[in-house]
Amino acid sequence: MPVSTVSIPVGQWFTDDSGRWWFDSGSFALDFAYTGGIPVAVALAPARLNSPDDLTAWMRDRFPMPVAPARSRDLFDATSLRDAIARLALAAGRGGTPAT
Repeated sequence: MPVSTVSIPVGQWFTDDSGRWWFDSGSFALDFAYTGGIPVAVALAPARLNSPDDLTAWMRDRFPMPVAPARSRDLFDATSLRDAIARLALAAGRGGTPAT
């Protein structure tokens, strides 16, 4: 069975009052949540996914294959998934269970 040699980058740049810095969560899902689904991410990089073009650009930066342009429905689905990931991560970080 062939083994893939494709590498998908984990981590992303943030900009705040102190400058620009690299954040690597170690998880593609958490990197996605940090596009605005986790409260601290909103403060650091407010509303990084405002439009389908923003989602397309984020995906193209991370996947080494052609990515079709996102549509409005894709953005809605993506931000819903992002918010769910954020709720799970925050609950896990607090030692609790996520609200349903």
